[in-house]
Amino acid sequence: MKKANLLISILTLMVISQLSFGQSQRFKMEGINPETIIINQTYTESAEIFPFDKNVNKVFGVAVSADIVFNNDDGLVRLFFVDKNFEEHLIYESYPLLEGAEKLSVEELGEETAILNGAKAYSVKIEVVDASITIGSLTYTKALGQGVYSEKMVKEKKQAQNEEKIKKLNKSLQAKGLNWVAGPTEVSELTYSERKQLYGQGTFPAGFEY
Repeated sequence: MKKANLLISILTLMVISQLSFGQSQRFKMEGINPETIIINQTYTESAEIFPFDKNVNKVFGVAVSADIVFNNDDGLVRLFFVDKNFEEHLIYESYPLLEGAEKLSVEELGEETAILNGAKAYSVKIEVVDASITIGSLTYTKALGQGVYSEKMVKEKKQAQNEEKIKKLNKSLQAKGLNWVAGPTEVSELTYSERKQLYGQGTFPAGFEY
């Protein structure tokens, strides 16, 4: 009986360790007074939605809960929070090489939007290539509470997220027998908007920044 319980405990830990980084503390949205917007919509093509009420003034964090299916190895999903200045902040980016799976679920995940400096909400852009995403909900916070927003905090959050992405990429690269190794670069330290300006009209494979 003890061996059976031990086996169950080990299997449970293995399952937890395989969960998407959507459940990682490094991708946890900061802030207090969270509000949830129910979407329950599936997208197979790129789109722009306007889920925020006009009375929403400042947003300090945005996270998504969703189910994703990739049609092939070229599949890609990106979500952006667009503020009133039309600046794009990456909520979430996913592709098969990063996930090592064709299907996944994420719960209240935020990348660049894990912490924001009181941005004013405008829209959410959805980029979908050879994939589908069912967005269950979006959650946002209206205050930061303890701690004060700082560039240092944002930088540390991004570095921690990059470390986790690199770890996942290298695990997938090794499993697929691909002959390159992911690691931090000057490009991976940039925000998505900065990378977009750097790339110009060119397109690069997902994960290129590593």
